[in-house]
Amino acid sequence: MLQNKYTEIVRFNNTDANTKKTTVFLEVVLAVVVLIIIFIIVNLKKSIISSQISNLTTFVIYLGILFITCLLFHEIVHFFPLWLFSKKRPQFGFFYVILRPNAYISKNKALLCYLLPFLVITLLFFSLSFFLNQILQVALIVMVLVHIPMCSHDFLFSFRLYKCQGANISLAHEKPKKGIDTIFFSV
Repeated sequence: MLQNKYTEIVRFNNTDANTKKTTVFLEVVLAVVVLIIIFIIVNLKKSIISSQISNLTTFVIYLGILFITCLLFHEIVHFFPLWLFSKKRPQFGFFYVILRPNAYISKNKALLCYLLPFLVITLLFFSLSFFLNQILQVALIVMVLVHIPMCSHDFLFSFRLYKCQGANISLAHEKPKKGIDTIFFSV
């Protein structure tokens, strides 16, 4: 669609083997870092957790609720800026939000849309953790850390978009037969 009107710089399909491989590699690296940090936090907070062993079930329930909330909130945070910037309501799917056909946004706005869920969820959960009891505080911090690898696709595409040189770079999505095509192009 857009390739007939614009000069395509690069196209990524989320089901492409190289894209998947790079995303999984980034997820694994981030997950290892996160696990090390969680291990350190749990060891630091061990006395709190062990003294409240009856709250371990509560802690696991908190984590489950936070995980589901985090997934939904992550996509909602993508949804509204995409709608605002493209002036067309994006398509909301299971674990993704994409621009509608013939909708596009500028490079800077796309970078903001990719990175906003990471920034909002990190700041919100860390800020909330200061006002809650210690077991919920640990749950929020662990959820923020778990969210980081979940953002690996956003980080990867932000980096690729940031590296695109030239004037009037924009982003669009197309839905081919398999996966989602993310297109960086210039007008």
